Amino acid sequence: MDWKALKDKATTMAKKGFETSKEFAEKTGAQSYDKLKESKFTLKDVASYEKLNSEKRYAIFCLRDGDIFTKFFLPILPILVTKAWVESGSVRIIIEEGSEELRKTLEIDTIPSVIVKMNDGTIKKITVDEEIRAFIKNFSFYEKKEEELKE
Repeated sequence: MDWKALKDKATTMAKKGFETSKEFAEKTGAQSYDKLKESKFTLKDVASYEKLNSEKRYAIFCLRDGDIFTKFFLPILPILVTKAWVESGSVRIIIEEGSEELRKTLEIDTIPSVIVKMNDGTIKKITVDEEIRAFIKNFSFYEKKEEELKE
């Protein structure tokens, strides 16, 4: 048996499989962003925010089309919604396009950014990409102690 030919064929097929997966993932992300614009998770005006503000816990993510963070965020959105639901909270999205009044009201200057209403009622605004990713990784509406984050 020609092991080199088998290895080369396996390598070629793996590369092709990766490219195909990447292509479909990009299409899914684009489709998801378009669907997100019409979703019930998307805040479109100040009135929808005021209704949400009466809830005890929430996280609002502000996204932009074509942004690297948005491509990272879309696949994990169902996980975040589930985690929020478990903690009796809500996850909402603000799309950059068409939300100027809402972004002015919430004083959102940086995209991506997150506004979180914690369990104790404090509102945190996170605008640094690394801090947003850390928040997503350790998603909770409750303050975690340093030891809990290391586990």
